[in-house]
Amino acid sequence: MFRRIWIAGSVSWIGGMIQSTSAAWLMTSMTDSPLLVALVQTAATLPFVLLAPLAGALADIYDRRMLMLIGNSVCALAVLILGLLTLQGLTTPWVLLALTAVLGGGTIIAMPAWQASVLEIISRDKLTAAISLNSLSFNLARCIGPALGAEIIIIAGVAISFLTNALTYLAMIAALLAWKRPKTISTLPAQSMAQAVTDGFRFAWQSPAISRLIGKGFLFSFCASAVLAMPPLLAVELDAGARGLGFMLGGFGVGAMAGSLMLSWVRTKLSGERIVLFAAIMLSVTIGVLALSNALWLSTLALALSGSAWIPALSTLQVEVQMSCPKWVAGRTISVFSMAFALGIGAGAAMLGWIASISSVSWAVTASCLAMLLVAATSVRMRFAQPSADELQVSPVVESFVMPDIDPRSGPVLVTFEYRVPPENTPAFRQAMQALGRIRRRDGVRTWRLSQNIDDPELWAETFQSPSWRDYIHRTSRRLVADEPYHAAVMACVTGEVVRRRRVSRALQDPDLRAPDLGTWDKTETTPTGPLDWNASLPS
Repeated sequence: MFRRIWIAGSVSWIGGMIQSTSAAWLMTSMTDSPLLVALVQTAATLPFVLLAPLAGALADIYDRRMLMLIGNSVCALAVLILGLLTLQGLTTPWVLLALTAVLGGGTIIAMPAWQASVLEIISRDKLTAAISLNSLSFNLARCIGPALGAEIIIIAGVAISFLTNALTYLAMIAALLAWKRPKTISTLPAQSMAQAVTDGFRFAWQSPAISRLIGKGFLFSFCASAVLAMPPLLAVELDAGARGLGFMLGGFGVGAMAGSLMLSWVRTKLSGERIVLFAAIMLSVTIGVLALSNALWLSTLALALSGSAWIPALSTLQVEVQMSCPKWVAGRTISVFSMAFALGIGAGAAMLGWIASISSVSWAVTASCLAMLLVAATSVRMRFAQPSADELQVSPVVESFVMPDIDPRSGPVLVTFEYRVPPENTPAFRQAMQALGRIRRRDGVRTWRLSQNIDDPELWAETFQSPSWRDYIHRTSRRLVADEPYHAAVMACVTGEVVRRRRVSRALQDPDLRAPDLGTWDKTETTPTGPLDWNASLPS
């Protein structure tokens, strides 16, 4: 199944490269504004910024195969409309930008669903190879697509190249229709879309290792965006024509494909941190050559070397993100990374287009070169912290939880843990609680606080809430094996019994408040001190 989708995706990516080459060339033929030409790249990446969090949440909640079908169908329809409008001579710069954005929207709907589905088809130990193959197909398309697009433009016109791309989406749609993806049944109550998106952002923000990777991805793509945004303008300055533009973009694709082929070997020789560092150094050099070049062959060579550095860096960052998040939030975390990376490309392209419009294309590319030197400097001390597969599994403690039968919409749910901490353990306890609080917030709690009893200074209370009983159940199910040392560190500072209280807010007119069994809503539990049993389940 992976092979079928990979082949279909390769065909679709070739069509996408034909599309991007044709869109860039059409814009240069309609306007001489560097900003509008650069905005073609911005329009392609803007949907990734706006829709990536939503697409990631959809990928974690709904059927991923169906999302991929919808996304590819949207892409095919947008390109078909663009081709027909261009055939009739009705395409304007703003129509081109708008339909390019719609095409990007369809792509981002499908992409997180496919990336999160890879581990459903292959085993975890083959993930790096699978991502390398996906990068290989994309960069093979970078080699073939621009040159093929240029020849179609010369022979048949831009409109036919758009219609050719529309046909390539049929291969992916056919492969997805043949995929009999097994349905997964969740025992958890369904989350609202807004809450799912919020949880994805919160997890990425409250996970230091992942947030650093996302920040690095944004900085890298923002500073290196010249290699994607500037070739159309460079082709115009070199008077290279459509074939010259295809030649330059194809050169980038050849280099990117070489980078994909070398990635597995490079990862056996270098750590992920060193790969990103060396890629940043190489990109700063090649972009500098691109700024000084006045020959087509030299610009093409510089773009080829840029592609060979771009892909190892992007693939390495993507692998690190994907290997660092648990399954429940995989689609959303990948989409947040994709959003940040696309935001960097789009914002960088717009910035370089503005610089080119007020000065020159050469100065814009020079600015990108200097920015990449900054990225290389910040990458010297960068370190990746990748958890093991076992650490990302749900903790065995979660399996022992017994939840009362409460309406999922009830809430907020207020939770309190009371700890008795000897004075000599207070500094260590506060430090351990700081780490535990970050984990609680990462998993979805609100208004987390740690307080000390004024009348009994040895008594500490940890309080937090979930918006509803449904959200509380979801949060409880997210406790990971990797989190257990933080819980154990807290318990090592505690003496006596730990008391847990759970309350759900009720309106005064709610008849449940007059029910005989009030213990369902406010239950106090005490457990002996131990490494894990302090958070054991309550009887329903």
